[in-house]
Amino acid sequence: MASTPDSKGNNITQVDLPIDGQIWIGPNTVEVLNKASLMAAALDPPENLSPLGLLTTDGGPEWGTDGVGDAIDFFQDGYSLPGTGGYYTLAVTAAQNQPLVDELLNGNAFDADGYRDVTAISNPGVYTVLSQIIYQSGRIERRMSNNVTVSEGAKSKEERAAVTSTSLTFKYMPMLDGRYFAEAKFMPTVAPADPDAQSAA
Repeated sequence: MASTPDSKGNNITQVDLPIDGQIWIGPNTVEVLNKASLMAAALDPPENLSPLGLLTTDGGPEWGTDGVGDAIDFFQDGYSLPGTGGYYTLAVTAAQNQPLVDELLNGNAFDADGYRDVTAISNPGVYTVLSQIIYQSGRIERRMSNNVTVSEGAKSKEERAAVTSTSLTFKYMPMLDGRYFAEAKFMPTVAPADPDAQSAA
């Protein structure tokens, strides 16, 4: 496919059709990958990060913002300052029922036997989160931060012959260096032959 716009100014390679992806989560002590590592064709996630696993068809990454203050308007018409503060959010719906997902809901981890004492409703933990989306064109999008909390989480209703999923919303606050996250959007020089080589879904 053409990598430059056609005579009408359209470029079909810039249409995003996601075909694969993954979310990795771990302790907030994991350092954010540098530019070279985050933009490598074959991503090598830090060993302390664990994959969230399969997501529901309609539960892929959904980015947004929240908490931004109202714009400041002035007496003279046409002048204003944008609102300040706020944070980024990432909403996903996990299909896999694994201990990591349950821990994200309230911060209580299971022991080796599969037992835990649930002592909280919300999760006060702070995490490192690395996300990746691979598009049909071969383009890759990655974001990473080590100052992420879980602002919302809930299990879906149990239904016969239906996947019991877990909706999770992550809150991205500025890291110590002021960044909300590191972000890479690029077309790798050598496109991955197999999407599974990019995400251990």
